Amino acid sequence: MPQEILEKLPPQSIDAEQSLLGCLMIDKNAILKVADFLQPADFYKGIHQEIYKVCRGLFEKGEPIDLLSVSNRLGDSGVLETIGGNTYLTDLINTVPTASHVLTYARIIQRKRILGT
Repeated sequence: MPQEILEKLPPQSIDAEQSLLGCLMIDKNAILKVADFLQPADFYKGIHQEIYKVCRGLFEKGEPIDLLSVSNRLGDSGVLETIGGNTYLTDLINTVPTASHVLTYARIIQRKRILGT
């Protein structure tokens, strides 16, 4: 039975997703490296899709992507508590010491999605 469950789980990298989202909130230029090709649907976890949608929306409006802006936008749309609140957003930021690998994380996320289709 456990083997059947493993076989049905699509390829994913939660660590890469978390790291990428943390990068977006610590480096104002990180979104420029991934916005053209990374889509919310590339993320495995629904809460990560929501956070990325907010980040892209802020970027498209020329607003800063940081803890406060992302938190406020998620709160306005009623999903802040669903994703784990400010605590989860802070955890995302604390998972990455630098945003220099954002492109690598984005490619991992996209590759995992492609493998799962």
